[in-house]
Amino acid sequence: MSSKDYTAFITPEISISQSLHTYSGGLGVIGGGMVGAAYRKAFPLIAVSLLYTEGYYDQEIAHHEEGRSRMSVLYTPHRYDDILEDTKTIVSVRLGGTPVHVKVWRLPSWRFHTSEIIFLDVDIPENDHLSRLNGKRLYPSLASTDNDKDKNDERRIAQSLILGFGAVEALKALGYSVQLYHLNEGHAGFVPFALIQRLLQEKTVERLEVAKDISRKQIVFTTHTPVAAGNPKYDREKVLKLLADDTLAPLVHAATSDGYFDLTASCLLLSTIANGVSKKHGEVSKKMWQSLSGAAPITSVTNGSDPYFWQYEDFKNANSADQLFLVKQKHKRRLLEHIQSTTGKMWSENVLTLVWARRFAGYKRPGLLFSDYEWIVRHLHKNELQVIYAGKPHPDDLAMINEWNNLLRKACELPNLVILKGYELDLSRLLKAGADVWLNNPAAPFEACGTSGQSAAMKGTLNISTPDGWYLEADEMNFFRFGIDYHCLGQDKIDSLQLIDCIDNRVLPLYYSADKNPWYEMALRAKKEAERNWSSDRMLADYITRVYDPARNRKRSSPLSPGL
Repeated sequence: MSSKDYTAFITPEISISQSLHTYSGGLGVIGGGMVGAAYRKAFPLIAVSLLYTEGYYDQEIAHHEEGRSRMSVLYTPHRYDDILEDTKTIVSVRLGGTPVHVKVWRLPSWRFHTSEIIFLDVDIPENDHLSRLNGKRLYPSLASTDNDKDKNDERRIAQSLILGFGAVEALKALGYSVQLYHLNEGHAGFVPFALIQRLLQEKTVERLEVAKDISRKQIVFTTHTPVAAGNPKYDREKVLKLLADDTLAPLVHAATSDGYFDLTASCLLLSTIANGVSKKHGEVSKKMWQSLSGAAPITSVTNGSDPYFWQYEDFKNANSADQLFLVKQKHKRRLLEHIQSTTGKMWSENVLTLVWARRFAGYKRPGLLFSDYEWIVRHLHKNELQVIYAGKPHPDDLAMINEWNNLLRKACELPNLVILKGYELDLSRLLKAGADVWLNNPAAPFEACGTSGQSAAMKGTLNISTPDGWYLEADEMNFFRFGIDYHCLGQDKIDSLQLIDCIDNRVLPLYYSADKNPWYEMALRAKKEAERNWSSDRMLADYITRVYDPARNRKRSSPLSPGL
């Protein structure tokens, strides 16, 4: 198809448009930023992901007869043939020794101004019912497998196998010349297995270790989180059963501990270089994996946000505090109109509006702002704060679903609090444009990057954050820092007290000062810093110099590195 030597970006989710239900959170947003930057820089990158016909899930609010409302999870089938191009190509992968057909779709560059993206679809008539289920839902829940954990694990393993083996087969079938494979998180971890299998089947080499050494020089890996949920482990026997290739079994055994196959460990063992997604996360990752013998060296590339997606033109053109104030007020009015239309609450554009919006996960601590209930209630009733929550917990995370429902209950009782359903790209853009402050309060050091604050800053929104992820690399004069940067007993208490102090003594006095200029001068500095340092264009440039070029140099140093 092309004489270019591509870098293949293999990712379990990718966020391009709300019309494509192929993402759940920050991992997908980073993927979208990569393909956007590659398009603008004319860098030969081709992305590959799975096509989910029901996506992650649709978040709704169910109203019950007893008068209580709760979050509900809905799945809706989607069609993409009006967005994607049918390549007329079907490849196959084997699950448990049985072939599964994979239809290959292409998102053309011109559609959303990204590099090309290949989507793998198994929810097609050529497959049986069970095989098609593997292509319906991103990060399937226990509910989708009749609350059977074994079945759910098998489905997730199957999805990773389809992504890994299907990506290699699809790129070959479409004629792409791939120089490097970039594994974006452990779910892409079967790509090296597919490359090694091909080398052995085509008799390029005869020994597994030689094939592993060759393929390793073509693999780079990004680890995205130190949290267990993002580093999946599966029963070794389930993996071996679905892999169904005794020749590759030693690769499974090498990344197995206590009977569980660790996809992240496997990626590190089968890559030539790896990276965390901030300087701090790179350090944390090195410590996490220092005992893994033979693992790839770990560097860091700090995530960036795509200004061409997140930043409206009027924010881009605001070059003074006065201009930024006018633009912010316009977008704040849009946000408050949305709140009124969806919740019935009428808020003032002159009240400090704080937003906590992201994936609901325990370490992100959505309830930290309510640690001192009397304090927050007092501020809400005095009309000093307007607080907006939004985000999706995973359908199996009952603790976070309860947290979401508790916030919904509080929002029904308190005047200046709302929680908005359906946190996806469109709502995220609206919130970041209209918010005065963006609250980021994970328990350090568990937030690998926290990229949403970068795109918020691009819209003149000031961050309040614990010292974690990219914030440790940012100018402290351009955001409100609070909390401790290490995990310890009583961390939540310490951080909550510091958050209260930060809001009372730094945020509120600055916002409500008679002169608005200091606030918007700070916001302008933060905006310019985000444009300069925290863009996806900078991120791609760092990947090229810190990850891709070193990997290519290692490959060129090997006499056994034919193109695959």
